This record gives sequence, C-alpha cells and structure tokens, in this order.
Amino acid sequence: MYRMHRIFLTDYEDFGIKKNEELFRLYLYKCFAYLPYSILDRTYYLFNKIDVINEVAEMIDELDNGEFKIFDRFMDFLDINKNKFNIIGNDIWLMKCVFKGFFRSDLIKKNIEIINEILRFEKGDNAYYEAQLKYCNFYLEYSGDKCDKEKIKNIFDNLIKAEYYKACYDYGRFLMDEKKYEIITKNFV
Repeated sequence: MYRMHRIFLTDYEDFGIKKNEELFRLYLYKCFAYLPYSILDRTYYLFNKIDVINEVAEMIDELDNGEFKIFDRFMDFLDINKNKFNIIGNDIWLMKCVFKGFFRSDLIKKNIEIINEILRFEKGDNAYYEAQLKYCNFYLEYSGDKCDKEKIKNIFDNLIKAEYYKACYDYGRFLMDEKKYEIITKNFV
C-alpha cells in the first residue's frame, strides 16, 4: 500500500498515469491503519527508513492543521464512493479507528472506553482481525493499571485460532510481559 501511495503521489509519470490525490491519500491512510503496532510505537521502521507515521502526521497538519475535519470528510467521501475505490466499509472504519487511537491518545487515556468502538466490526475480513489486534495494542498502551489482561489474552487467543498470524508478535510480547512462558512454548514453539 505504501508503494501505491508513492506511485500516485510522485512516481505516476513513470507508470504512465496521472497524479491522483484521492488514491495517494487512500493508500497512505490504509497503510497506516494496517501497520504493525511495533511500527506505530516506533520500535521499528519500514525498511529502517520509511516513516509512515511522520508522513501521515505531516499530511494531516498540512491539510487539516491537525484537526481531522478534512480527514473525516475524506473518510465520508470514501464511504460514499466505496465501489469506485474498491474499498469496503470495514477498511474505512479501521482507518478512522486507528487514526483516533493513535492521534487522540490524550482522549483515550482519560476514557479508555472510547476504544471500544474498534470492536464494532463485521466479522469476516482482514479489517475485522486487524481491528481486534489494534484494540489489544491500544488497550494495553492506554489502560494503565485498569487493564483487563484476561480480556486481552482471550482476544489474542481468538486471533491465533482464526489464523491471523500477524498477531503472533504482539501476543508473544504480551505473554513475555506477563511472564507466561509456558503459553509461549505451548503455542509458538
């Protein structure tokens, strides 16, 4: 998705196409929504040099002065034109939720219940599973001492049972933090 963003932003002439603002924004925002949490929390970077978070933040500041009104209008535009952009509602909802979870952390820290909206996805596609994974990560990040770790463990277990293996790294990190080494050896070795 990031490469598609770059094609529609800067490399369009190399591919014989026109610059397309809607598509370069869509691909950047969707890339951001699906990034592994280890990249969102800046533990790692894509290829150790691509900083999607900074690129998104700059775009939001440039277009929106950090207020997300234009972002919200763009999401509404995508929702109206889903067929044109070959995007599903769950992907749009995921982008909204991940942006709010990442860029509005101050609100979530005050009221952790805000992130429960991430769990309102229709089951059956990757956005549903990615939302479950992002919920776990945001919840662990922002809930502090009020963390219901059994709830998070159950969500992670369900992600693994559903074969959403992208969750393995985050689940393993969670288990290590909880010193649940017997589960790690049983499930991952």
